[in-house]
Parts: sequence; C-alpha cells; structure tokens
Amino acid sequence: MIRTFRTFEDVSFNGEHRLSRIMVDYTASYSWSRFNRGTGKAGGNLISGITAIGWIVDRSQNELYPTITQTGGLDVTNPANYRPAGNSLTVRDQDDYEEVKGLTGNVRVQLFARQQLFAKAGIDWRGVDVDQINRDRCDRRYTYAGTTALPHDTSAQVRSRLNIPHWHPGMFVRNGVPVSPELWNQNAYFHEALRYTGRRFATETVTAGYGMLEARMGNEGLLSRTNFLTGVRMEKTETEGRGFVRARVLSSAAQQTADPVGSAARDYANNARTLRSDYTKSFPSIHLAHDFTPNWKGRVSWSTSFGRPNMNNMFPTETPNENGEFVTVNNPGLVPQTGRNWDANLDYYFKPAGYFSVGWFHKNIRDFLVPGVVVGNIADDPNNGFGVNTEGSS
Repeated sequence: MIRTFRTFEDVSFNGEHRLSRIMVDYTASYSWSRFNRGTGKAGGNLISGITAIGWIVDRSQNELYPTITQTGGLDVTNPANYRPAGNSLTVRDQDDYEEVKGLTGNVRVQLFARQQLFAKAGIDWRGVDVDQINRDRCDRRYTYAGTTALPHDTSAQVRSRLNIPHWHPGMFVRNGVPVSPELWNQNAYFHEALRYTGRRFATETVTAGYGMLEARMGNEGLLSRTNFLTGVRMEKTETEGRGFVRARVLSSAAQQTADPVGSAARDYANNARTLRSDYTKSFPSIHLAHDFTPNWKGRVSWSTSFGRPNMNNMFPTETPNENGEFVTVNNPGLVPQTGRNWDANLDYYFKPAGYFSVGWFHKNIRDFLVPGVVVGNIADDPNNGFGVNTEGSS
C-alpha cells in the first residue's frame, strides 16, 4: 500500500504605487510544502513473482483486451506457485521538503507625456531549498524466510481478467513492521546505509534583472497600428548540493551481515560531498505586432528561452557498476538548455467571438540536456580509488 500526502504553507505580500507617469510594484513571497512519498505505517512494497513461463498474446479478436494463453512453466493462476523474491518487502517513509522564497520589484515609466513610449526595469530574486529525508523508524527491507506461499487477496483475483493472484502489502505490515516477524529477515545494512544516503539537500538561488522598452511606433497613420516590445533579462544562478555517496570499494556481504552498523559507516560516513556550481545567462527578445485592419492582426518575434536542469541533478551521486565497468555520477554544473526562436502569426478575429490563425516558427535548441553521457576514462591504476585496475572503464 503506497501512502502519500502533501501539506502546504503559502504567504505573500505585494503592493503597487502610481506616481504621475511612474508605476512601481513589488512582491515578497514564501511557500513551504511537504510531500510524503513513503509507504507509511500501513504497508510497504511487496514483490512476489514467478519465473520461467511462456505465453501467447492474441489480439485478433480484441486489440484492447487480448487473449493471453500460457504455453509453459508453472501455472500463473495458482497462488501456491509464487514466492516473494529476495529483499522483496520494503517499508519506506520519505519526506520531501521544498521551501521557496522570492522578492520582485518593477518600475514602469512613460517617457513622454504625449507619446506611448514606456521603459520598464526590474529585479527578481528566488531561492529554492529541497530536502529529501528518509525516516529512521520505517526504512526497512526484508527477505522472505518462509517456505510456503503467502496468503493472497482473493477479491483482487476475482476482479482480474487473467485470474492472476494479487498480494496486498498491508496484509503483512502494521506500523512499519511485519505482522509475522518470524517470516521475514531484515536487511539491517540497508537500514543503516539509509541513515547516510537517505538525507540529501539542494539549494538553487537565482538573481535576475531586466530592462525593456515598449512603444507604439507612431501617433497616426500606418505606424500608429504598429507596436514593438524589446528587452533583455540577465540571470545568475548558483546551486549547491549536499549528500553522502558510497565508498569506491564496498564492505563485503559477510561484513554487512555481521556488522551492519560498522559496515555502513565505513562505506558512507567519510564520503560526504558538497557540490557547487554557478552560471550567468542573458535572454534578449524583440516582438512586433501590426493591426492591418480591425480584424486582421500580424505578429513577428525573435526571442530566447531556456529550460533549467532538474534539481535532482544537484544531489551528489557516485554509483560504480563493477560488472559494466562504469561509474554514474550527477553533474551539478549543468547549464540550462537554451533556445533561439523565430515566430510569426497572422490572425483573423470573427465577431462576436472566435478567430482563424496561421503561424510559422523556427527554434534552435542548444545545450540539450541528455543523460548517460560519457565524460572520461578512469585511470588504469590500482590507486584509482576502486582497488582494481580499470583499463578502458569510463
């Protein structure tokens, strides 16, 4: 049974003042949220399966609901043929906290009393803190120690068209622990390791400023129906991520079983990481609009845009894969992916409502964010931190 809940707190203060041809506005905001993505007290995640089977999927009669016929292996409809896999029962209780603080201020000035020409400038500051914390009371993993099949949820089996048995983890867990502890062996090392890996923190701070001009290009004639808007926004982004990563050479399985507390400390306690990064970007744009008639309106614009990396990239990770001979790491220095965009539209507005639109666009995206990029090779040296030669590993 997956239990999730979310709580919010949100408060803001804003004001606006007009002084002749000058308008000033400002906003201060604060929000806090908590999202629990754990399995809570009532249940957990239970994996129970069956292997070495074969089947045929026949969609000739119904594309959406095919006929499935088993052709080999143990009977998948018999609950007695299922056993929980190793480390099959996990009870988790993770809270994600997000705190967002913001300050903005804008000034808009009409430069001339008889001309529609406006200048606007502003500042914007935003700070985001994300904390992911696993609760010690419920972070447990268990391996099934019994020899017979677990009781299954007969009501769910009746509802299934394939008549495949179902298991509800809430049947076996109460208040974060197994109802029948004699049937489950706890992986104590998993619990101890989460005291380190289950606490991660990330901060992103964005300081920005912008300036822009907005005007009607004339007071009469053709230019009086043409508007333009142009400006540039500059942003400086600073990030920091903190957390623990595993040692290059882990404790053995025997050590983890015999001394889970000491093994987890050796594998993680001395591997705290703090990753920092910053970058500065500018984003100019220009937009033109013209009213050909009261019903026909055309727009042309050139702009720049961006998409920030997910904040999960700021958390420190170093995950060696000995079999594949590679190490996966997060990159906190990712810059945002940026786009240079051309857009054109011609719109016709009907009375009393509705419109017809024809558009064209061209976008050039750079620094596209992609996972799994090889960034280098690990030195072929027994002193490389992994305790083995890793020629050609990356």
